[in-house]
Amino acid sequence: MSAIVRSTAGMSANSHVKQAYHVSGTTDYVLVVRGPSLAWYEKWATQTLMSDHNIKRHDTSLVYSCKKLEPAIEI
Repeated sequence: MSAIVRSTAGMSANSHVKQAYHVSGTTDYVLVVRGPSLAWYEKWATQTLMSDHNIKRHDTSLVYSCKKLEPAIEI
């Protein structure tokens, strides 16, 4: 099993990761993580992301408010 497969399997199994996407462009993956506080996230990111040697860097974006959420896809 490759290191990338192990890393993505770990993210998929993590209960705080609510959505995970493999995307194109300068970013390889987008994770939607849910937790109780920014302090909690900092600890989680340190333990989960920074401890994974396959992750060279990560960027964090915070959601201040949701303006629209429409997860349904028309077929």
